Amino acid sequence: MGVSHLKKDIERVRFEWDDKSGETLTEFQWSLLESYASLLYEASLKLNLVSPADRDVLVRRHIWRALSMGPFIGAIPNKTILDVGSGSGIPAIPLKIYFPTSRFYLLESRRKRANFLRNVIRKLNLEDITVINSRVEDWNDEVVADVVTARSVANPTSLRSWVVSHVHDRSMLVCTLNKSGEVNMKGAKDVLLSSGEETMRLGIIPF
Repeated sequence: MGVSHLKKDIERVRFEWDDKSGETLTEFQWSLLESYASLLYEASLKLNLVSPADRDVLVRRHIWRALSMGPFIGAIPNKTILDVGSGSGIPAIPLKIYFPTSRFYLLESRRKRANFLRNVIRKLNLEDITVINSRVEDWNDEVVADVVTARSVANPTSLRSWVVSHVHDRSMLVCTLNKSGEVNMKGAKDVLLSSGEETMRLGIIPF
């Protein structure tokens, strides 16, 4: 595939999204997602942002997963969202496009990836979104998030312990889960999502 084929891939994801999710995104939001996909595709090999095997299916495999968090985050207060281990921008960038009025903080410890995220934010003209080049354990700030997101970063127990000083008693953790293993946390929800051949386990976990 090439960048010219990303449009076809995002149209496929959009068709399934409109058919199954019950959520509607605007033409402008879809255009931003397509622009982000192009930036990610171009930079993916140089910065190892996605695996070579995933590069040609990054919309259906990666952006779809980010979007799928949206309805669950939308069901809870989400004025301030903290994304841990942002890496290539999944799920934070698509979620920022999904929730344009929410304030986002993206924590990424690797300098080149943090710079990539800043470049994406600048080129897409996204507002109220800040990249912090730091390990979450070393981050000292007064930011308090309503929602903490993470994808393939760590188990929920570790994630909750890392951000304990950046949440309140009604904050929620929304993160991907391993394919197996139970989430033994009070009030936690474990949701299995699918789109085509792609599946994802999502945890919605109170603090």
